[in-house]
Amino acid sequence: MKNIVVFVILWAVSLCALAKKTDSLFDVLDSEIAQSAHYQELREGRIQSLKKLYEGSVASPEQSFIIVSKLCEEYRAYTFDSVLFYLDKKIEIAKLLKDNNLVVESKLQLADILSATGMYKEAGEVINEIERIQLPAGLLANFYQSMWLLHNQVWHSTRSSASLPDFQSISAAYKDSLLAQLTVGSMPYLRAKEMQLFEKGDIAGSRKILEEIMKTLHQSTPEYAFFAYRMAMTYRAEKNLEAEKKYLALSAIADIRCAIKDNASLTLLAMMLFEEKKINKAYDYIQFSLADAVFFNAPLRFVEMSGILPVINEAYQLRSEKQKNLLQTNLFLISFLTIFLIMSLVFIFMQMKRLARARTHLEEANSQLNGLNQELSLMNSRLNALNNQLLESDHVKEIYIGHFLSRCSGYIDKLENYQKMVNKMVVARKFDELFSTTKSSQYIDKELDEFYHNFDTTFLTIYPDFVQQLNSLLHPDERVQLKKGELLNTELRIYALIRLGITDSSKIASLLRYSVNTIYNYRVKIKNKASVPRDDFESIVMTIGAYST
Repeated sequence: MKNIVVFVILWAVSLCALAKKTDSLFDVLDSEIAQSAHYQELREGRIQSLKKLYEGSVASPEQSFIIVSKLCEEYRAYTFDSVLFYLDKKIEIAKLLKDNNLVVESKLQLADILSATGMYKEAGEVINEIERIQLPAGLLANFYQSMWLLHNQVWHSTRSSASLPDFQSISAAYKDSLLAQLTVGSMPYLRAKEMQLFEKGDIAGSRKILEEIMKTLHQSTPEYAFFAYRMAMTYRAEKNLEAEKKYLALSAIADIRCAIKDNASLTLLAMMLFEEKKINKAYDYIQFSLADAVFFNAPLRFVEMSGILPVINEAYQLRSEKQKNLLQTNLFLISFLTIFLIMSLVFIFMQMKRLARARTHLEEANSQLNGLNQELSLMNSRLNALNNQLLESDHVKEIYIGHFLSRCSGYIDKLENYQKMVNKMVVARKFDELFSTTKSSQYIDKELDEFYHNFDTTFLTIYPDFVQQLNSLLHPDERVQLKKGELLNTELRIYALIRLGITDSSKIASLLRYSVNTIYNYRVKIKNKASVPRDDFESIVMTIGAYST
C-alpha cells in the first residue's frame, strides 16, 4: 500500500512538472510563430539562389539534375504545385540523361508526394509505370517504401470498413519487404521499424526507437519535426495528453523553423487545446495552420482541416460574441459607476465646502469663545485679586482690631492711673511736682517708643518677610541694614504704612510724629535706591505678602 501511495505521488509530481514544461514550450512556439516570416524568407532565399543557378546558367544536364533535385527538396514540404513542377523537370532531365535508375528514383519521389497529399490514384498510376522486375537492388527499398506509403495512406484515409483489412495487410507486407531491403540499424531501417512496431501496437518498442533517433538530431531540422510528431502519436495511443502536447509543440516549433508548410502537428495541437476550452490559443494555431495549408495548396490538407476549422471558428466566434457582450455589459457598468463616482465626487465636494464653511464658523466661534474665556480668565484673575485683597484686609483687620482693642484698653488704664496720680497731687497741693511731671516729655517719648515697638511687632506678625522682600527691590549695596534690636526703622515703617494702604505723606507724618517733608524725603531716598522702575516701586511694595491663588 505504501509503495502505491509513493508511486501516485511521484506520478502526480511528474505530471505537474511536465505541464509546466509544456506551458514554457507554448511560449517558445508563440515566439516562433511571430518569427515565421523570417524563416520563410530564409527558405525563399535558398530557393531563389537555386533558381538562378538553374535558369541563368548553361549547366550540364548532370548539374541541372542536381540543382533541380535540391529545388525539389526545398519545395517538397513547402509548395505542392512547385514540387510537382520540379519533379516533372527532374524526370525530364533524367530521361535526357538516359539514366533509367534516375528516372525510376524521380518517379518514386513523385509517387510519394502524391500519396502523402491524398492523390492516391495519380500516385498509383506513376508507380504502375515502373516495372518491378526490372528494378535494380538499389531501388527496391525505394519501391517498397512508395508502395507501403500508398497503401498505408489509403488504409488510414478510407471510409469503407470492408476494405480496411486488405489495405492493412498489403501495407504490412510492403513494410516487411522494405525492412528486408534496408541495412539493420540505419536511419531508414529505424524509421520503418518504428512505424511497424507502432502499427502492431508495440508502443514501448516504437518509443524506444524514437528516443534513440531523437538523441542524434538537432531540434531545428525537418527530421526532428517528423520524429517529434511520431513521438506524440505514441503518447496519444496511451492517452497521455500532456506528453502528447509537449511533442506536438516540439514538432510544430521545428516545422516553423524549417518553414515547413505541409505540417500536421500544429493542427492537432489546436484541436487538443480546443478540447481543453483554450479557445483563443486554439483559434490562433488553427488560423496559422490554415495559412500554411493555403500556401502549400494540397487538396488533402483542406479536407483534413474541413472537420476541425469550422468547429474551432464557431467556438471562437461564440466566445468572441460572449466577450463582446461581456465587454458591453462591463462598459455599461463602468459608465454607470463612472457617473455614480462623478456624482459622489460632486456630493463629496459640496459636503467638503459645507464642512469648510462650518469649520470656518466653528473657528470663528472658537475664536470668540477663546476671547470670552480670556476675558473671563482676566475677570477671574481680578476677582481673585479682589478676593485676596479682601482676605488680606480681613486678616489685617482681625489682627489690628485685636491689637487696637488691647492697646485702647491699655491706654485707658494708663489714662486712669495718670488721672489718679494728678488728682492725688492736686489734693495734696503738690502743684510744683505736678507741673514738673506734665512739663516733661519723658512720658510721651516712652509711649511713642512703645507705640513703635507695638506697630513693628504687629506688622511683622502680619508680614514676617517684609524686610527681606523690600530689600530685594533695592540695589544690593543700598539695602536697609537694621541695628541690633531693631525690628523696623523709620524708612521701613514708612513703607510698612504704605503697604497697609496709607500712602498720604501727611497721614504718615502724623502717625510717626514726623514732618511731611521728612516723610517725603525718606520716600524719595528709598525710591532712588530701587532696582526696579522707580515709578513702579511703591505699587510693587503694595503686593508684598499678598495672597495668591
